[in-house]
Amino acid sequence: MRKLFLIPAFALVFGTGASAQTRLAPASINAPSFDTTGFDLQEIQSRSVTVVPGARLQAAYTDASYRPIAVGAALASDAIKPSSYHALQPRTELAENQRWRWQDGVAVLGATLHIDAKPRRGTMVLAEIVSDKNEALLRLTLDGDRVVAALPGRNGEKFSGVVGTVNTDGIVSYNIETRPEGTMRVDVNGTGSFFLIDPSRLALPVSFHTGAQAQGDVGKGPDKVQVSFSRLTARHYGVASNPRA
Repeated sequence: MRKLFLIPAFALVFGTGASAQTRLAPASINAPSFDTTGFDLQEIQSRSVTVVPGARLQAAYTDASYRPIAVGAALASDAIKPSSYHALQPRTELAENQRWRWQDGVAVLGATLHIDAKPRRGTMVLAEIVSDKNEALLRLTLDGDRVVAALPGRNGEKFSGVVGTVNTDGIVSYNIETRPEGTMRVDVNGTGSFFLIDPSRLALPVSFHTGAQAQGDVGKGPDKVQVSFSRLTARHYGVASNPRA
């Protein structure tokens, strides 16, 4: 995996995966608001997938993996290596229930969450923009107190780079803004990074996912990952979206 080089925004080239970091002023979308409209809850265990429609979440749905709290909801998941090749990686996530395409309009996505429990091993996944081909066009992960963005380039290349840090209270507030020409801004706790997406991916149907997930070398022993959300938002402007199959 290649690391991202931070260069001036005007020097960005499609497909390079390069980024530029700047300080961004807080936006109104950072205001606390946990809105599950347009989201379903996906509770994925090694051999089962449970999908809870957003309407049930708004009716105070609760279980071992999803618990309403005063400001939003706490999501938890096992952090354990799948027991076999065909088993799924456990995770609990809020996933958009409408697909959209990068090229069709502007998307503004974001969340504020507290890191309640990190896995002892492996990597914690904070958010993804995932295509119907199960490819992450953007993945935000936690490396210590650093938030790392990873995205695909051309010819199978992968790019990654630090885009922000967890604050001293264990909180991550992030916003993602995509534009139809293929640009993307990622803002993590006030630090902004800019990317250009491979043009061949702009027509792919995608959706935004965020929640509690560990990946990588998480081990086989019992472990947990948990986050508490106080803000969740997904706004689309001019995007033609399609319901999930």
